[in-house]
Amino acid sequence: MNSLGKLRQIIKENTTIKNEEMKISHPLFLVLPYETQKMISALILEVYDPKMGNMTTISLEKIDTILRIFVAQLKDQNCVDKELSTNIASIRDEIALQVGHREKNGMDHRCLQAMESLSPETRDMCQKKGVLPHLQKYFDEYLVIFGEEKYIRNILSTSEGYEKIFRIRIFHNTYNHEIMRFNGSHLFRILSRGSDWEKKLAYFEDATKLGKFRDAGFNGYHIAQIVVGADWEKKLAYFEDAKKLKTFKDAGFDASHIAQIVVGADWEKKLAYFEDAKKLKIFKNAGFDVFHIAQIVVGADWEKKLAYFDDAKKLKTFKDAGFNGYHLSQIVVGADWDKKLAYFEDAKKLKTFKDAGFNGYHLSQIIRNSNWEKKLEFLGDAENLQRLKNAGFEASHLSQIVVGVGWEEKIQFVQQRNIFDAILLGHITNTTISRICTKKDWRKVLLETIKEGQKNTE
Repeated sequence: MNSLGKLRQIIKENTTIKNEEMKISHPLFLVLPYETQKMISALILEVYDPKMGNMTTISLEKIDTILRIFVAQLKDQNCVDKELSTNIASIRDEIALQVGHREKNGMDHRCLQAMESLSPETRDMCQKKGVLPHLQKYFDEYLVIFGEEKYIRNILSTSEGYEKIFRIRIFHNTYNHEIMRFNGSHLFRILSRGSDWEKKLAYFEDATKLGKFRDAGFNGYHIAQIVVGADWEKKLAYFEDAKKLKTFKDAGFDASHIAQIVVGADWEKKLAYFEDAKKLKIFKNAGFDVFHIAQIVVGADWEKKLAYFDDAKKLKTFKDAGFNGYHLSQIVVGADWDKKLAYFEDAKKLKTFKDAGFNGYHLSQIIRNSNWEKKLEFLGDAENLQRLKNAGFEASHLSQIVVGVGWEEKIQFVQQRNIFDAILLGHITNTTISRICTKKDWRKVLLETIKEGQKNTE
């Protein structure tokens, strides 16, 4: 039996499930202080899913950290179970062999390193408020809570950071991990975006409220997204209404779509709009699914965008040109969305691209970022297109090459004689070139790939 199997066996032998909740049955556990009991229960739920009877998918390093905390807590309380201690030591030895190292006495050093990377002002505040000795004592626990040291540093650097650090440890040992799990990314979002972080944590410590969201399909990521910004209490109260949730679920919206819709201003108006079954039916009949709709209403001008797609004639123009709901939802994200749509309402311009093999997906990719007009102007030029087509570039290749910054440099670079020759000689393919052009160090990788291709064909 491997280390995880042994640990699973130890947990199963010392826990029971009662009313869908895990209870630790080891006799030593019951004599521990209440706060220590809660902390150990929370740690076990980090590594073990009692309902499934399986280990959770976390790293061996994190499991080792949790075992280290567990042993230290028992030692602090003078609770000794020699057999249990021997088994845990054996598991930790196996984990150390698997990961190639073990963190022994480096916690103080890592804690000091984390503090040194803070600004002088934040460091001074932490020293005055006793954060350093607290972190040195509980650094292992904070690594389990956040998963990465960067979240500890980032939270300390926010307003009231030292208070948040103290409070988050209490929260981690209090909220019900069996209902929902919050990782470092979720917690950082909750603590760093907007005000009322204390009230938010207190809300999530209520198992009944958390359970309602779990039952509706929400997870920690969705919740952390919903409570960013103003009106977070009103948003959560809205989704506590079972009837309203049912309306959205019946329409096909899941938690990820809803969380996206309520980010930013006008969230109430957006939700009210989608409660109208007739309006939703228009969009669905036009090929939009709930993912596309959720994307369209992110950001400004969402009402104008929806009104635009309410027009059956305009929608038909796009559908006839091969655009589907996904393509259109991509086009209207960001600035100049109305100018982009107006461009594609021109039948002659659309024909030029269709004849060249561009479809709705290619065009929606091309105009995603800035300089979209210049890109379309270049690719809409018959001579430019012919030259690139002669070298084997298809619409799918070109739409990839011009995505992102530096597109002009890339498109000029791939038209050089030595690049065309490399394609003809089989040293590199057009598909490989378009894929490489999406990378940060595209020029270097492209030349190295061609050189490697030359060696392989010699």
